[in-house]
Amino acid sequence: MKTVVDLRNDDEIGRGVNDPPLGETPSSLATLHRPIEDQSNAEFMDQYGQLLAHPAYYPGNFEFFPDLLADAIGTIATAPTGLLFHCSAGKDRTGLIAAILLMINGVVLDEVLADYEAGIRGYSEWQHQHPGQGRERTLSDAELNDAVAERVQFLGTWLSETDIPTVLVEELSLEEEVVESASRLLES
Repeated sequence: MKTVVDLRNDDEIGRGVNDPPLGETPSSLATLHRPIEDQSNAEFMDQYGQLLAHPAYYPGNFEFFPDLLADAIGTIATAPTGLLFHCSAGKDRTGLIAAILLMINGVVLDEVLADYEAGIRGYSEWQHQHPGQGRERTLSDAELNDAVAERVQFLGTWLSETDIPTVLVEELSLEEEVVESASRLLES
């Protein structure tokens, strides 16, 4: 069985108005809904609502939703091989989970940041190819370059100052065995 971990919030599940129709999901594919934030939390949205397309809200996820993050990371760490995880744009929530997993798998920071940048640029390219379908304002090339530079710098600083394995155990209360499993996801 292959596994898809869906990081979207409850109100995002399902086909959107502009989404292309999809065929039937194969029975060999397990889709698990594991949101990592709750946008109905007024305090979270007051502090981070304007930053949801920026890694500056990542620390807020740890502060407000440690149980949700632990559930998503634990699900990914213990899922059978053949795993895909996603959110709606594939760069913010997916970017957070990808950065965490890449860091604990020993990927060097520059490569983690390059992966994050690829997500931002990929979504921007998709927006240009599908005008009016994204949830965010489409950026010009200059705006995109500025946004990438600022976001990558923030993420790099945050990741270099954060001991991810310790945070996963101490703040998210993940069992060390689960973190160990997550740290072996890139082994072949």
